[in-house]
Amino acid sequence: PSLPIIIVSGMTRDGAGEPVPFDIVDWIEKPVDPTRLAAALAKTIERLGAQPTILHLDDDQDMLDVVEGALSPDARIVKVRDLASARAILEHESPDLAIMVLHLAEGSSGHDLLPMLIDRHGLAIPTIIFSAHDVSGPAAGQVEAVLVKSRGSPPDLRATVRRVLEQRNPPS
Repeated sequence: PSLPIIIVSGMTRDGAGEPVPFDIVDWIEKPVDPTRLAAALAKTIERLGAQPTILHLDDDQDMLDVVEGALSPDARIVKVRDLASARAILEHESPDLAIMVLHLAEGSSGHDLLPMLIDRHGLAIPTIIFSAHDVSGPAAGQVEAVLVKSRGSPPDLRATVRRVLEQRNPPS
């Protein structure tokens, strides 16, 4: 997919209507018409927002790759292998969903990330624990789903991701 571009320029567009090798949403001449700019931004956001972003925390690179392969046609996967990387991502992005393990090789717990999984509206980001071990108690109550890797498969995870995302953003 191409990157949508909005051009704001003091120059007029020569050759309007001719094909260009870029995905130009609009060419807006200065002085900028705020209504036109808002419409171009809305159109761009709509194009970019079609794919949800999923933060996946797992210290197993092979599992990160398998999950990305299963989900990437329908989502943008941000893969991280430790809590520090996950925290750094959350400082700049608000994913639509998180998938994580609780027990990391570095001795830390994915559970420590749960308080940071808040979107830009102050709502909890839906979270799926995809773990090698069964999870119960308080951790299971704080997430939308728990899947055990040995009993689940990438298609099971994919179906769970779709269900959780649809519950959050029902189709219109």
